[in-house]
Amino acid sequence: VILWIAGWMNNSGMVITNPMPFYYLSIWIINPLPFSVAGGIALALVISQVFHFNSIVQKHEVLNRTSYVPALTYFLMSALIPAFTTFNPIIFANSILLFVIDKTFRIYKHPRPAALIFDSCFLIGAATMFYLPAIIFFPFFIICLFILKTVTIKEMLIGLSGLVIPVIFVVTWYFLTGTMDELYSKITFRPITQLYDPDGIALQGHSLTILLITILFIISLWKLRSGFYKSIIKVRRFYQLFFVFIIAGLLSVLISPSNSPYRFMILVAPLSIFISNYLVSVTRNWWAELFFWLITAVIIFNYSFPFIA
Repeated sequence: VILWIAGWMNNSGMVITNPMPFYYLSIWIINPLPFSVAGGIALALVISQVFHFNSIVQKHEVLNRTSYVPALTYFLMSALIPAFTTFNPIIFANSILLFVIDKTFRIYKHPRPAALIFDSCFLIGAATMFYLPAIIFFPFFIICLFILKTVTIKEMLIGLSGLVIPVIFVVTWYFLTGTMDELYSKITFRPITQLYDPDGIALQGHSLTILLITILFIISLWKLRSGFYKSIIKVRRFYQLFFVFIIAGLLSVLISPSNSPYRFMILVAPLSIFISNYLVSVTRNWWAELFFWLITAVIIFNYSFPFIA
C-alpha cells in the first residue's frame, strides 16, 4: 500500500485520453475535489478488487487449498508499475470485469444460465462505458460459453441483447451530441509488434518487469500443465477461461486509444490466478518466497527508475 501511495504521489494525475461517458462523468465529479480524493478512490477500488478477486477464487475452488495468496498477488500486480497508480478507466473496468468472471464461473452446470449470460454481457457493455476496448471481451465471453457448456442460438442472442443495451446508450449519446467522429477516434488499431515497441509505447524502463512476469507466467503454465488432467473438470475449464481472458486483454491493449502502460492493467486478474496457483502449489516454500521478493524488488526498481535514470 505504501508503494501504491508513493506511486500516486510521484506519478499522480487523471487519464483523460478520449474518455467514455461514465468515465468522463467520474472525472467531471472528482476533478474539482482535492488532489488526494482521486488517489483515495483509485486505491479503494483496487483494494475492493483484491478482496473480491480472492473471494471468487475461494468460492469457486480454483486453487487446491484456501489461501490469501491470490489477494496478495493481485495487489502486487496492481501496483507493478507507477502507471497503474494513476486514476484511469481500467480501474473501473476491472471492478466490473471481476463480476463478469464470477457470473461466468456460475454458468458451469447451471440449470438455467440465461440470466447469468445476460448479466455478464450487460456488465461487459457497462465496462465499455468506462473503457471502450473492454468490448473485445464479448466475443471471448462467447468462446468461454462454448468451453463451459453446449451453447444454443437463443443463449447467444440473450448475451448479445445484454451487450447491446449499454452500447446503444453510448452510440445514441454521441449521435445526439453530434460527436460520432470522437467515438470513432477512441479505437486505434496497432500492429501486434507494438505490444513491445519503445517507440510505440512508453515503457519507461519496464523491460525488467515484462521479463520477470513472462518468466513467472511460463513457469506457472508449465506447473499447471503437469497436473492439469489430475484436477477436476470444473477447475480445468476455469483455467481455460482465464487463459481466454488473457488473450482478450492483450487484444484490448492493441485497440486502446492511449499509449500509456496503464492499459496493461487489464491483465491483472488472469495473470494473478496463474501466478497464484504456482506460488500455492510449489513444494519448496523458499522458491515461492524468492519470486515474491523478486516481484517486490522489481516494483521498487520501477518506482525508483525516474530518479536513477
